[in-house]
Amino acid sequence: MQWIAIVTAIALSAYGDDLKDTTGLVLYALPFPLLLAPCYWRYRIPLALSLLFLSLFGLALLCVFLVLSLATGDADFLIHHKLASCLLFLLAALGLFVLAMRFDLADPERLTRRSDVAFWLHLAAAPALLYAMLSFIFLDNLHGLSLFDGGTGASDAVAVVAIVILFMAIGLVIDRRAFVTSGLLSLGLAIASILQKTEARVESYAFVTLLIVGLVVLVIGVGWPSFRRFALKLLPEPLKAKLPPLR
Repeated sequence: MQWIAIVTAIALSAYGDDLKDTTGLVLYALPFPLLLAPCYWRYRIPLALSLLFLSLFGLALLCVFLVLSLATGDADFLIHHKLASCLLFLLAALGLFVLAMRFDLADPERLTRRSDVAFWLHLAAAPALLYAMLSFIFLDNLHGLSLFDGGTGASDAVAVVAIVILFMAIGLVIDRRAFVTSGLLSLGLAIASILQKTEARVESYAFVTLLIVGLVVLVIGVGWPSFRRFALKLLPEPLKAKLPPLR
């Protein structure tokens, strides 16, 4: 994977493509699925198949942005049409999650390679889906490097906490901890943003934030089986039968 990225970057730079526009990104992403496909065919490594699917989703998304840029005549479509871009990112993340669930539901006992493929796909789908949803909350601040800045309101931070809790519930239902770990950073930033509104000292709310996040990790890690048992009780039997069993 790394050598594909390095060799492709060197090859495109030799032709004078600086990779800054959508066309350059499409050309950069094109070799990944072309080379990962024979790699999986030869070695049958679950990670290779997961990376193949991930590269196909990324290439497809870039191609959509390229077509929209050409159709609208706007080379910076991604920047000038934030809502449409966020919707496209969300659709791509949902597609990746659906694909991961197809592999997961095909092996609820998690005894075959399908479960391994699902693990890697969930590892990519969870943060992609999370931050695609968060992008709608911070739609006017997507130009910055940080979503939580001085202008972030407490209501935005509360919305982030609610989304992270929803993701943790999804993780419990499907028994995938990637949906818990992917939200920890956002949870910590949201809590820090809320505490910052109290005008407390930086050391104080930083300590409280780390303490809360640490407690969340500890409680979920220790009580995962019990929490999952409670979550599955709320689901109908036909759906529960398709999910991984309680352990």
